[in-house]
Amino acid sequence: MKKGMNWLILVVVIISFNLSGCYVTSQGISRIPNGISGAELRARQRANVLERENLMLARDTMVLNQVKRNISGEKTQRQGYKVILNNRYYLPITFKIVSLDGVIRTAYNLLPNKLLIIYLLPGTYSVSFWNGGAQLAQSRLMRVDGQEKNYQGLSCHAFAYMPEY
Repeated sequence: MKKGMNWLILVVVIISFNLSGCYVTSQGISRIPNGISGAELRARQRANVLERENLMLARDTMVLNQVKRNISGEKTQRQGYKVILNNRYYLPITFKIVSLDGVIRTAYNLLPNKLLIIYLLPGTYSVSFWNGGAQLAQSRLMRVDGQEKNYQGLSCHAFAYMPEY
C-alpha cells in the first residue's frame, strides 16, 4: 500500500511542477510566457481580438468599395447585387439566408407564387426554406457574385426558389 501511495505523490508532484506558470483557456491549458503577468496577458488577448475585428471591418469595407466600383452590377441605396427569391410552393415560405461566415443573417417571408428582389453583398450563402417552424426542403448554397444570371427572363446575380411540389 505504501508503494502505491509513493507513486501517487510522485504523479501529483510531476503534474503540479508541469502546470506551474500555466493558465486554462477555452482551448485547454496554455503556458504563460515568462515575465508576463496575468493582466498583461489579458491585455494582449484583448488587443488580438480588436485586431481581428479591425481586419474583418477592413475586409467588409473593401468588399463594399468593390461593389460600388462594379459598373455592370445594379446599384441601389443598399449597395449589393440583385438576388431574386421566388416561392412557387402552395404555402407561405420563409427564406432564411445566412452567409457561410455567419456575418450576414436575414429572413424573408413570401406568400405563395410571389417573387421578391433583394440585394446582397458578394459571397456564398446558405438558403433554407421554412414554414411554421419546420424546414421544408434541404438547404442550398447560393453564390452571389458579379456574374449575371437569367431567372425566368429576369436579369439577376443570384436566385433561390422553393419548388412547387
